[in-house]
Amino acid sequence: MFYELHIGFFNFFYDFLGFSEFFTYVYKCKEVNLMYLTIKTNLKITPWAMDVIQRYGIIYHKEFERLIHLYQQAGKIIFIGYREINSEIAFHSKEQLIRLAQTFYEIRKKHATAQYHRLFVLSARSFQLKDDEVLMEFGRGFMKYPLRCTILLNDHQKQMLRQHEVLRMDVCKENKYYVVRFILKTESILSQHTQENEISMGIDLGMKCPAVCYTSDGKIKFVGNGRQMKYEFRRINLRYRKLQKSNNPVKLKNYGHKLHNYKKHIDHCISKDIVMYAKQQNVTVIRLEKLLNLQQKFHRHDMICWSYQRLANYIEYKANLEGIRVEYVNPYLTTKRCPKCGKINNVKGRDYICNCGFHKHRDLVGAMNILHAPKA
Repeated sequence: MFYELHIGFFNFFYDFLGFSEFFTYVYKCKEVNLMYLTIKTNLKITPWAMDVIQRYGIIYHKEFERLIHLYQQAGKIIFIGYREINSEIAFHSKEQLIRLAQTFYEIRKKHATAQYHRLFVLSARSFQLKDDEVLMEFGRGFMKYPLRCTILLNDHQKQMLRQHEVLRMDVCKENKYYVVRFILKTESILSQHTQENEISMGIDLGMKCPAVCYTSDGKIKFVGNGRQMKYEFRRINLRYRKLQKSNNPVKLKNYGHKLHNYKKHIDHCISKDIVMYAKQQNVTVIRLEKLLNLQQKFHRHDMICWSYQRLANYIEYKANLEGIRVEYVNPYLTTKRCPKCGKINNVKGRDYICNCGFHKHRDLVGAMNILHAPKA
């Protein structure tokens, strides 16, 4: 069972590829963010229900390809009414299918081999959620009664489904499992202008120390355990290399995504701890470095594989959910400049020592400078 939240800019292309959307509008001195969140979980289904889902997925894809072919024949997007759509498609999901076909018609102008990897999409009016079950309604020509399936949800996912508006449900197959993604809509109100007594927090993200937080009122927090993360990375990689030598493709395939999933889990835990700490300290603004070209900056393989951007994205959307604004700053010399006298020093090791007498942890110095750095 997995739980994922994603955030991105509002676009139909992102909408139908299963990503989430994000757009803002300003009202007076408040910025209202409409955020689209995704809850991903497994389906627990019987062989009969599995056969129904597979057959409906085939029908859905055939109709999807037929609509794209009609657009290609006309050379443009033409009007297609609901009556022209196969009666086996759920009535309230026909609009989603038409919009999906229009989007992929534009995509295939540039990428002729682009494929849609979901089995099918159901709009909110085509399914019902009841406790740990989902009732899927299909077209009358396919199935007259709703298909009842069990979904594996944890308490946090159930709370999210109760609190936010559910827009649609995507059904897909990953490896041998059937999973569903519920797309939710929520909004958060962020302060647009800086206030006099506003508490800000600078965060320095790194490898050996995953995150160091420093608030404008002088409070410090170290988040994560870099040594434990490095140990787990080595252990998983060692196990993966042994499976490569064992010539067991089934075990190798099942184990292949474990390191990636572990990194995502760690990023979720670290970002959650950071945002909860910011909420406890009444922080209204979180400041992060705008790092680019990490592969050019670092040459070690473990640093290249470091998921800085994903962790920053997790911090940003979780902070926005709590009403905390996130700003990105220029990272130039944030780890070398002395916060006390402003002198630039070349740092060796984990301690930062300046001739003016200033002495702090290297990553803490970075967080202090990020707090006062100019915006990127």
